[in-house]
Amino acid sequence: MKGTNEILILAVAIVLMVGGPVQAQIDYSDFSSVAGVNLVGDAAQYNNRLRLTPASSFQLGAAWFAEQQAVQYGFETQFQFQITGGLADGFAFVIQNSSPNALGLMGGGLGYHDIQNSLAVEFDTWLNPPDPDSNHVSVQTRGTDPNTYHLDYSLGFTSPIADMSDGSVYTVKVTYEPGTMKIFIDDLASEVLEVSVDLETLLNLDAGKAWVGFTGATGGEGYQNHDILNWYLTSAPGSNGGYVDIKPGSWPNPLNTKSKGVLPVAVLGTEDFDVMSIDPGTILMVLEGFDNTVSPIRWNYEDVGTPYEGEQPGGHDLGSDGLLDLTLKFDTQALVDAFDLYNAQGQSLLLSLSGNLTEENGGLAYQGSDWIWVLQTGDANGDGFVGELDLTTIITSWGMSGATREDGDLNGDGTVTGADYTEVITYWGTGTPPAEPRTIPEPATLALLLVGALMGIVRRR
Repeated sequence: MKGTNEILILAVAIVLMVGGPVQAQIDYSDFSSVAGVNLVGDAAQYNNRLRLTPASSFQLGAAWFAEQQAVQYGFETQFQFQITGGLADGFAFVIQNSSPNALGLMGGGLGYHDIQNSLAVEFDTWLNPPDPDSNHVSVQTRGTDPNTYHLDYSLGFTSPIADMSDGSVYTVKVTYEPGTMKIFIDDLASEVLEVSVDLETLLNLDAGKAWVGFTGATGGEGYQNHDILNWYLTSAPGSNGGYVDIKPGSWPNPLNTKSKGVLPVAVLGTEDFDVMSIDPGTILMVLEGFDNTVSPIRWNYEDVGTPYEGEQPGGHDLGSDGLLDLTLKFDTQALVDAFDLYNAQGQSLLLSLSGNLTEENGGLAYQGSDWIWVLQTGDANGDGFVGELDLTTIITSWGMSGATREDGDLNGDGTVTGADYTEVITYWGTGTPPAEPRTIPEPATLALLLVGALMGIVRRR
């Protein structure tokens, strides 16, 4: 599982498409109960609706889901709204990491103006200069600074759309995957607005999470009821843990750059995520800074790992947990060649899985990570340094068949021989030095060691 070596951290991504059932983190078919929602200001439960403001002058309200939601790697939210009883001013769907009870300014501020560290998708029903018109959708943000309704800070706004104040029930879908946010109204297959945005760099998130919810406001000249009828939000699976296990059931996760075998990787299933919904044919492994990609050579469904939920970096060697996992095999040499891992020997790398849900599930992104430790060539005992202990390991196991790297089989042929001894001598002194410097043994010492090894072989026979 996840490693703790921090000699070097490199971001690696495996791009995949994920499909199938995904549990919504927020799911209100109506608001006959507002449990789990923080109501602020004039926001209130009204029958089975969430009323952000009543149709009265100078009203200001907000409703935030009480728990921060994972937004960094992608999400989809859908809700229905109905505006009745007047003309102004509108409401907004807001992502913010300022406060669970945040509330901005009324009137043209729509309740989000002045909320720090936020992004608002506003549904504006009143012309407040410099608005483009009195009926538009706009994405507003100033990053971590206090937000504003001013058009100068719009990432994009709509051309003329249906009159949102006509009393009709409208269905809205907002999708986000890193780099792109789309807003749909009624026609959920064709967006009315698409903007470029990266929440990870735009906002100061808490481990990728922020509060999500709605704000609304009225002014002195105009007012209206701003009602939310239902609401669900689903984060990308990896946004809430993204459990990925390299070399399931082992810890740490060594990678031998001379291995002719495969690197096993598992996407771990949970109670909330069914790995059978993943399309294995879409998976790619990539490394930041490299244009090369590597596909898995085969895949299967097995129960092989248990999610690690401790602090990072960290990990465990637990095996199966009773839930089905997607196991993937990557050709080790393909990874070494694609990402120049020979030059990463002795270092720890953080690998990540990222991708998307199927279109049927909103096309949301997936993110997960685990660590590998790239072994130093010639290091048999795994201490990161090539020296006397590695030579001792080889001599102790000299002639052993069915040997592993820990036994001294450095070249992967299954037997501890002179080829492994030569590798140690060739790379002597490389890697991270131990506390006390070591030197290459004198020729006489090497000769004695070899004689001892040969005597051991004779004794075995």
